[in-house]
Amino acid sequence: MIVVVLCFVFFPIKSSLGQYLSSSEKYAEEKLAAEISLSESLESLEETVDIDQYIFEEPHPQLYTIGIIIEPCANRSEDCCQGRFGSPVYGRIKQELVDFQDYSTGPETFHLLLAQADEVLANIDLVDAQGDDVDADESRLADDEIFLDEDCAGIRYGLNEENAIALPYVLEPNGELRKATAYTHCQGSRLGHRSFSIKPPCHDNNNTVNASASGEMQVAFTQTSVIIHCGKSGSRNGQDFTNDDHCGTFLEIHRENGSPYHDEEYIISAQKIQNAVTSGYVSTKISLEYTIAQNSTTKRILCNYQESSIRLGSMVYITTDAPECCCPPEYNNDDRTGLFMCPQNAYDATSGPFASSLSTLDHQLAFDTSVDNYPYCLPSEQDTFMCSKNDTSTFGISRVYAQQCPGITASTNSSSFYSPFLVGAYTSKCFFFDGCAGNPLRSGEYAHLSASTDISKAINQGCAYQCLDSTTCKADSYFSFKGLVGKVTCIPTDTEPCINLAQNENKFDDDELYYLVSFNNNRSSYPFRFSDLVLHQPRANYQLWWVQRTRHNFIVQKKKNFRVSEPTCTFDSVN
Repeated sequence: MIVVVLCFVFFPIKSSLGQYLSSSEKYAEEKLAAEISLSESLESLEETVDIDQYIFEEPHPQLYTIGIIIEPCANRSEDCCQGRFGSPVYGRIKQELVDFQDYSTGPETFHLLLAQADEVLANIDLVDAQGDDVDADESRLADDEIFLDEDCAGIRYGLNEENAIALPYVLEPNGELRKATAYTHCQGSRLGHRSFSIKPPCHDNNNTVNASASGEMQVAFTQTSVIIHCGKSGSRNGQDFTNDDHCGTFLEIHRENGSPYHDEEYIISAQKIQNAVTSGYVSTKISLEYTIAQNSTTKRILCNYQESSIRLGSMVYITTDAPECCCPPEYNNDDRTGLFMCPQNAYDATSGPFASSLSTLDHQLAFDTSVDNYPYCLPSEQDTFMCSKNDTSTFGISRVYAQQCPGITASTNSSSFYSPFLVGAYTSKCFFFDGCAGNPLRSGEYAHLSASTDISKAINQGCAYQCLDSTTCKADSYFSFKGLVGKVTCIPTDTEPCINLAQNENKFDDDELYYLVSFNNNRSSYPFRFSDLVLHQPRANYQLWWVQRTRHNFIVQKKKNFRVSEPTCTFDSVN
């Protein structure tokens, strides 16, 4: 398949060519002036300078796809995956077996349920790289082995346990998926299951990379279109880009969110792809050794890296102590009233504090398409809660419009706060948004202190609701960041705090350190007490990036997580 990409760049050039015949001298004079102006405009553009800027643009699957698997030929000959087809399959612990504690139970946490390679099939759902379910009949994994286990008393419990633990897996705040019992392999009385030890060839083993075995990692890749390569250009100077490090397609190892030593864009190791066309998977190797600095000759090897303290860029879990709010009822498309969050990223189906910037062409195209839809958000980098209203009093006929949700107002005796869009009246304010109120089950002026009961088990999570009859009810919507994972964007110091505590003395506690955390890749951030945060350890400790390098920037088209399980980091002269 041949891919032809045409790029058009338009520059405003003052010209009056349309006034003259193409055969006249004046036409030739104006044309020359226009060409000189265009050349000067191109030469003056700063964007044409090599700036090594990374941007993430994953290709739409309807155009072409990129496949990457790690260590596909473990314990086999290195050519076991060459020319083979197929998609990798992974195990995800069944949701009904997991105690999520206070985690959100939506799709955003599903990646935390990925099982270890030796998990038995009875406890997992099979999924593909996108997290979509895979039918067991399509899997190449062998059935589990069955063996006699005298310690098994029943399904997922042993002889020293009275009954099976209702939820045998626990998702901890630090991201660890922990077994609550040692008998998850038990499938009946004296009946044990274990994963079949032999895995199929061309299988993704991205969770068990042993860097000390050979100092290299085998990678199999495929792409359903031509892989970009560079050679001798067609320009007048005939410049050859074949061996140019700023041209071509590369595999690069990075540390997600960086480390205390390097940022995320630091290239730990890289390997240039030499294949322009693939038919099935193609295998290559990438070094797991790296230098401690770009110009250093001292080499170390990748290790099982974990961090022990929160730093700038760390991922953190928001605990149950974080503030909780009650906001106007959620938007109802039937009567077109209620709350919706802006900005919106239609491509990612996210909004408000969770919507990332419109940073790619796909984002912009999806945004342009959504212009005709209601409710609609204007492009903005500021998070806003909008309230849609179906108004008949102002115009005499029904008119639907949206406005920023007005801030709540204190009653005449200041004993409660209300808003025309809220169902109920409340005794406190929302810590994050002016148009919402504080959850009534939490103490403090901004509902940021202790709760009187378990809010998750309260009716409507403590927020007001009103039923006009047995079928028609309106309820204020609950909002909190607790149970979510975000990225730290600011750490306070003695001289530079992240927020100005003097702006609102009642809102912020002088005895607390406030960090800033983002839930949308640094587009906006929110303050949290240090006590509200728990360091979140990613399941993978490294990433393999598929990168198209150009003289202008580096385009990351795919990120593949993998975990180095051995050796353990000792921070000595080796790792």
